[in-house]
Amino acid sequence: MSLLTLPEPANWPSGRGLLQRVTWGVAALVAAGVFTGTHRLVVGDHVGAVVFFSFLVPIVVFLAAAHLAVRGHTSLRADGGSTGTTLRADRTFTTLVLATCGSFVPIGIYFVVVTINGDLDLAGFRHGRVGALLLAVPATSSAIGCLMGAWRRGGIGYVKLTPAGIEIADIRRYESVSWTDLVAVDDHSESKRRTLKPIVLRLRDGTEKTIDGAYLYVPNGAGLYWMVRHYWRHPEDRVELIDHRALERLRDGQFDLT
Repeated sequence: MSLLTLPEPANWPSGRGLLQRVTWGVAALVAAGVFTGTHRLVVGDHVGAVVFFSFLVPIVVFLAAAHLAVRGHTSLRADGGSTGTTLRADRTFTTLVLATCGSFVPIGIYFVVVTINGDLDLAGFRHGRVGALLLAVPATSSAIGCLMGAWRRGGIGYVKLTPAGIEIADIRRYESVSWTDLVAVDDHSESKRRTLKPIVLRLRDGTEKTIDGAYLYVPNGAGLYWMVRHYWRHPEDRVELIDHRALERLRDGQFDLT
């Protein structure tokens, strides 16, 4: 059995339904942005036109990234070394997410400046200038925070398996779980309502930690689920994690599927 033919866990949703709903929502938002931006351009409000058209860029780029990931168009980025085996988020997805954050920063700053200066006419909006700033300032700060987090982590996320346990890192957090603290590796979360292809690590203290979006690290995600489950169930094989044998096992799909 190869990596790409490994079965998906029983409780994993495909994510296509959620992606479709998000796509329709984004399409409506883009249509509204194009209409409003065109109207602003026609009436001579060039600042408003720039703002509305500019915000469409990060939205469309992020949607493209989501489609690529959910549809399985990701590649394996992994390496094995003396400290463990590390799997990083797909390079194309990473690039698109960082491009989304990177483009939003100057757009957000421009929006804040022209709003404060009164160059942007927001009279037609219910909450006006104050409401716009209350949305734009934290959103721009979040985009900057994402870029800084990605710089610190060397990307938007990674999962590292070692003989001692599992390390999980993304833009916002870093967590580690010891193999000895694990009582189960599951395919659905009891605490998070919205997860997509999760690997749920159930701990002895009754809590859980989640690797969300396994498809970001391995095409379709199933390979990472069975990999984590295999090394949890077979401590005698964990020595493979400090050389290249774990990656060979992953590519060949040679895991305990029970």
